[in-house]
Amino acid sequence: MVNCLVDPCSDYVCFDPPNMTCRPNYCNGCKRDWYNSNGVKTVCLKEGLIYIQD
Repeated sequence: MVNCLVDPCSDYVCFDPPNMTCRPNYCNGCKRDWYNSNGVKTVCLKEGLIYIQD
């Protein structure tokens, strides 16, 4: 397990396919895994940062 300074899912969204849920994966690094609405791990083909203004 790795100690990360930030959540690997913080400010990320999956655009393709949409409506995926990001879950941090701390095994061998600070990574993120994407899951569909059924809770099945799925490949995100296009992800990106989103900016939320305070």
